[in-house]
Amino acid sequence: MTEITIAGKAFPLKLNAKTCQKLSEAQISQELLPLIRSNVYSIDVDKLCVFIDGPDTSYHSLDPYLETGLEYFGLNLKFDNVGQFWSVKDAFDVCMEDSWCGRFLATHLQLLPANGPVNIIHLDDHTDMMSTLMAPGRPLINPLTDHEFQPTEPADWDDAIISGAIGIGSFLTSFYNLERPVHIMHLREGLPSLEKYRVQPAVRTHRLLEEASFFDIQLSQETDLTGFTHTYSSSSKISDLLHDANSQRYVVHIDLDYFINDFNGNPVASGYQPSASLREAADQKMNAFFDGLQEFDVTIDRWMIATSPGFCSGYHWQYLMENLSERINRLSSANFKFSQT
Repeated sequence: MTEITIAGKAFPLKLNAKTCQKLSEAQISQELLPLIRSNVYSIDVDKLCVFIDGPDTSYHSLDPYLETGLEYFGLNLKFDNVGQFWSVKDAFDVCMEDSWCGRFLATHLQLLPANGPVNIIHLDDHTDMMSTLMAPGRPLINPLTDHEFQPTEPADWDDAIISGAIGIGSFLTSFYNLERPVHIMHLREGLPSLEKYRVQPAVRTHRLLEEASFFDIQLSQETDLTGFTHTYSSSSKISDLLHDANSQRYVVHIDLDYFINDFNGNPVASGYQPSASLREAADQKMNAFFDGLQEFDVTIDRWMIATSPGFCSGYHWQYLMENLSERINRLSSANFKFSQT
């Protein structure tokens, strides 16, 4: 992996003078936080500007076992850009920050017919479908760099992620700006039954920002997703998600926090030691997922995995990665179609 830099200056977002006039800098910052989320940003009250300086990955330091996880990938704590690490393997792609899976998906889309469907099996403790900081349109425009963004262009993801316009909570959202069919099947815990949604493009604004709008999506619950171009379904069982699917070709995205989520980006008590029960529960989830896949005649075209530092502890990375690798390879050698693209 080589370090990625984005040329050119960062463009600020303009604040609305009228709505900000009675607010302190701290109040403005707090109100903008749900929109800007995990980015480093500063506010110039005098110039009425918000400067976004890219992803804030300070939550990585929550994990006392981060160094252990990095060593497994041949990295160390002195590596300044842990969040930029990504690598393409024979059977799967792997990254630290989950947003880089958007780049992996873009690379995969280069191999598909221009109008072919995108079918994503999404194993994650989160939807990753929050609003972006991209200006709506086709193509999307990154207002922080004034660069065009096409979800199908891998190099565009470098600009989007490094600038902070797309992050770990929003990388899947941008694919719903494509005219081709996009279907995301989200495997997550805690759902009593299958949920189905039609997905439509939407625009998000903020009362403190002057003439700024951002690409977002709107979900409408449905009983039948037949005929909809963009859909999202969610269940705790892979069989629910695949039973009514209209395709037999998929990519699988795995965030390791689906299996173990130690921190969820939040501090825990000092002296944290992972319980053995976490791995036992992860094994059960892994068994259920891979056993469930084999019930259906599907082809997995590509696998992509994010370790998610600050969510899933580095203590577990080797254990989870090696178990996933073994199961993926076993699946490919069985009487189950597996395509490495």
